[in-house]
Amino acid sequence: MSYAAQSTIRRFFRSDPNIVVLLPLQGNSRLRDISGGNRHAVAQNSPGSGPCSLIRAATYAFANQRGVAPRHIHVAGSSVINWPAGSALSMIFWMMLDKTIADSGENNYRFLEKSAYSNGGASGNFNIGTNNWSIGFAYTNSANSATFSCNQTSGPGLKVGVWSMVAITYVFPTSSNATKPRVYVNGYEVTVGSWNGTPNGTVITNTAEPLQIASDSYSETYPSDNRGVNGKFAEMAFWKGRIISPVEIAHYYRFARNSYRLERVGYPMVPPPAAPVGVTAVSGNLKNTIAWAWSA
Repeated sequence: MSYAAQSTIRRFFRSDPNIVVLLPLQGNSRLRDISGGNRHAVAQNSPGSGPCSLIRAATYAFANQRGVAPRHIHVAGSSVINWPAGSALSMIFWMMLDKTIADSGENNYRFLEKSAYSNGGASGNFNIGTNNWSIGFAYTNSANSATFSCNQTSGPGLKVGVWSMVAITYVFPTSSNATKPRVYVNGYEVTVGSWNGTPNGTVITNTAEPLQIASDSYSETYPSDNRGVNGKFAEMAFWKGRIISPVEIAHYYRFARNSYRLERVGYPMVPPPAAPVGVTAVSGNLKNTIAWAWSA
């Protein structure tokens, strides 16, 4: 069976036309985009592969550290891999940290970046990372290079040696707007603190720059301060033009956990959402097995 057929994201969300990149990062199709768009990833500086207890297969491992050129993979830039002001971004990825931030000699990790500049020039970008256990989201306005960021303040966090599923949704503003991204860890929505400044204006206007995974452009320019991830990734998908809902995220996590037969991901399973008004769940707990019955 091909990994496209085994992918939990592919099986759950099926042929969602808003998925612009879907990377297995496992098995024989690790860097192939299986969304149907053929936007395949490319390895940089030999990130390598390693054991993946998630589905007992190989996955991409990144042993980044200060003073070494960042190990990462990237998807080439295009008009599709681009989220301008007003566009909706959703993403899901599975990851495991192999070392704490302190053990890697850095004060933060960068999980991924979509940059609109090259070699440190001023323009727009967005990036996802962590400064300890919490997840942070930041972007730089391409019109005036102002940077805005916010970080998770409570809820389940990432753990060393434990697989976690992370989901993030956000609509980039077209004007001053303090709406925050929504962040989920293992199906739970976590609390995100206030923005450092109020986001506004245009972002990600350079379609040529890649979507970079496991590191960022700063680390490429300054390897002595490499902020790349020390850990593993498995299954990663990006949506454009659609915000996946909290219910979809909770159901997907339960579906994937059951499919992977995970025994330990750090937190209990997410309870199923309440039944719609006027109906009662009579069996099943996954999107493709749940049965509803009308109540009088």
